[in-house]
Amino acid sequence: MTSISGLDRRQFLGALSLGAAALAVPHVLRAQTAARRLAGVFPIGFTPVNAQNQVDFDGLAAQVQFCRRGAGRGGIE
Repeated sequence: MTSISGLDRRQFLGALSLGAAALAVPHVLRAQTAARRLAGVFPIGFTPVNAQNQVDFDGLAAQVQFCRRGAGRGGIE
């Protein structure tokens, strides 16, 4: 068995991260089963601009209304 003084920095950090990952596995598995799953349509929106290169807020509102009518579960901008 190698003593602690026989480990270089890379080996020590590798062993430390492996131990931390092993300790975290039960918590991650529990969190995944308890969390709500993402399912459904998530439309990708864009920011509409007018001829003056300014945000077209009326166009943005129309886009959001369109996505909501389509029963989208969320939005990605």
